Amino acid sequence: MPDHECVQISLALDDGGRQRGTARDALNLALRLKRDVCMILPFGMAVGEARLAYATVQPLTKLTWRGVGYYFFYAPKGVAARLAFERRSVRSVDFDNDESRMHEEGDHLLVDLEAGLDSVLRITAASGSEAVVVVLDDVAALRFWQGRFEGMERVVVSSCNVVFANDRLELLPETGGGSDNSNTDQEMVSLHIFPPLHEQSEIVSANEGRGFCGIFERHVVETGSREPRFEVESLSAQRALVRVRAGEFDVFDEIVLGIDYIGDVGSAYLNGRLVHDNFGNGQTWELGLRRFFYQNQNRNGSADVELLLAVVPARDGKVSFSADQMASIKADDTRGNDARIRAVRATGRRRMCFYPDQEFSSSHAEQESGVMPELAMAH
Repeated sequence: MPDHECVQISLALDDGGRQRGTARDALNLALRLKRDVCMILPFGMAVGEARLAYATVQPLTKLTWRGVGYYFFYAPKGVAARLAFERRSVRSVDFDNDESRMHEEGDHLLVDLEAGLDSVLRITAASGSEAVVVVLDDVAALRFWQGRFEGMERVVVSSCNVVFANDRLELLPETGGGSDNSNTDQEMVSLHIFPPLHEQSEIVSANEGRGFCGIFERHVVETGSREPRFEVESLSAQRALVRVRAGEFDVFDEIVLGIDYIGDVGSAYLNGRLVHDNFGNGQTWELGLRRFFYQNQNRNGSADVELLLAVVPARDGKVSFSADQMASIKADDTRGNDARIRAVRATGRRRMCFYPDQEFSSSHAEQESGVMPELAMAH
């Protein structure tokens, strides 16, 4: 789908009428829809006791803290963020972000702003009640998590995956090669938390690990830069042997192989047994290894993981290959078809748990770094 300029939206109301012309005109001017972007837009939404007639930002969630409602939205990629409040429902709007602009148009109070962590609107309704609106950008929205920690519901914007469980917070940073063949090292994880764990007056500016951005309390946690160590032995263009020593599973909670290959089917063998396969679709083949570590440990006491990877080509749209119990692959008549393993990478995933009243401090993870092996095959 191509980009669309000046997307027009007209609402049919319950009484058969239409949304006021001023709202339609404003939307026509503000809304630009980029390719492959979708959104859910609010109309006639209550923000505390103020009324949001329409907006070009999508609702995420609402929290109540100290009796005030906090409404979280995000601006989809390429869409200018605008909120239109019914003028008679609002007494005042205050900004925390200098990039925000406000003007009246007909019956509406229009607020245009630059989405981000510090994009905060403080709304005072005509009744005198207050509400707070936070508008994130699309990147922060993809890093947005919600769960219970330290006795209350909180939201977190994190540079790594987050899990809430039993009133604790778990970080899942990654180091090593990414699934998209890019480097995803997360030596430092940034967390933006709301409601804050400390009062602003308690934050010492000299402490670089803490601070505030908008309403969010910022923390920085060191995770270590150690990458998974593994060995790759190229047997042919279509076959490779990957070894991961047992000690690596003492460092990482999970090690994920990312296999970049050309072919119709990829297969992984452990001790001569097929344990995983993948149908080629142009995406990286991902394979978690800890389960094989446990299998080896229980089976023969040697917990090193050694996998044979093999890929086969397609012939006239069909797979033509045979495999025996020793994982010997024979492809039939592969002339004119390409099948090869281009690269093998490993991503290490850790699990860092934090409990109530525990400081977000530096990890004691090993800091030693290693070179990530990469398998490059010639044509």
